[in-house]
Amino acid sequence: MTVPDTLGVNVHMGTTKQDVKMIDQAGFKWVRFDLNWSNVESKKGVYNFDAYDKLNRSLGKHGIKPYYILDYSNKLYEKDNSVVTPEGRRAFKNFAKEAAQRYKDQGAVWEIWNEPNSNKFWSPQPSFEEYSRLVNEVAPAIKRADKSGKVVAPALNGINEDSLKWLEEIFKKGILKNIDMLSVHPYRNHLPETVLNDYTKVRKLIKKYSSNDIPIVSGEWGYVTEKTSNRRDGELKQAEYATRMMLINSWMRIPISVWYGIKNDGQDINVPGENYGLVWPDNEPKIAYRSIRVLSHTTKGYHVEKRLEYGYPEDYIIQMTNSNNKKMLVFWTTEKEHYLTISLPNGNGRLISMLGESQKVKWNQKEIVLKLTSSPSYLLIE
Repeated sequence: MTVPDTLGVNVHMGTTKQDVKMIDQAGFKWVRFDLNWSNVESKKGVYNFDAYDKLNRSLGKHGIKPYYILDYSNKLYEKDNSVVTPEGRRAFKNFAKEAAQRYKDQGAVWEIWNEPNSNKFWSPQPSFEEYSRLVNEVAPAIKRADKSGKVVAPALNGINEDSLKWLEEIFKKGILKNIDMLSVHPYRNHLPETVLNDYTKVRKLIKKYSSNDIPIVSGEWGYVTEKTSNRRDGELKQAEYATRMMLINSWMRIPISVWYGIKNDGQDINVPGENYGLVWPDNEPKIAYRSIRVLSHTTKGYHVEKRLEYGYPEDYIIQMTNSNNKKMLVFWTTEKEHYLTISLPNGNGRLISMLGESQKVKWNQKEIVLKLTSSPSYLLIE
């Protein structure tokens, strides 16, 4: 799988054709959005998908695959934001089956709920028993309706001691037999590279309960544009983290990496939770949008081969290869910027910055000196 094939972004209802065009131009191949049960079924047994058909058609015109989140509860069947009754489970399964039949044959992702281990999204109290019961009943119905799709769960809120305990409990309930991929939301306020140990813990847990190779999906993860005295500085840090997040996920063989989200959720830069977007509410792209566009275009056709080790754990040098066996190095550091000499056969190529500035380079004596900064750079070897 090539790097651009893994790139996804989250959107909300109200996404316009212009938004989808910008998503396509940035190089995203997946769009994740809520398929809200109560919006679709406002009268028992009657389903109205009109609001979602429009977005689905728009994505299809650009060759973007849908990543549907089947959520949340429905007051016609349940009193809380959860599904805990036999009638509710049957109704949710029927809703999911209707959706899968309507949007089948697209190679879509079908995610069952969003962050059910959080009382914000599963109330009044998260329940691994009830959530597992829902997945185990609904997943087979989705697979029968859409054989091209992939069923994922549980859109885990965070990767930490508590969430891993909750994850193990749903594994004990057998959900791994019914899903194709496991989705997690690895939000953090620090370096994206710190996710490496978290993925290792999750993979170890999967192996404990399943002999199948179940991939991990990064279903939602982003960084805010921090408020700084110079707005560009806040945007630049977000861009560095966004680019490195996608690269780290590709190196770790994460098949889909969804950035949250394409636009800010609100207008106020002083409210961090409203400020994850790659684009300002007035449609002005942030620096992070540009950096993702450079990433997708530069790595088109390339897949991650390996990380080159030079004895400095804070330095990341990722080697990529395309179908013509051409090589590319992507490199950055989590420490202060510095120079590093690495072994590389005599040659020439093109050096591209995180934001797309390009220059020709040439080296001999089988060595090249790289300048490593917090912003990833690309060396295309010709």
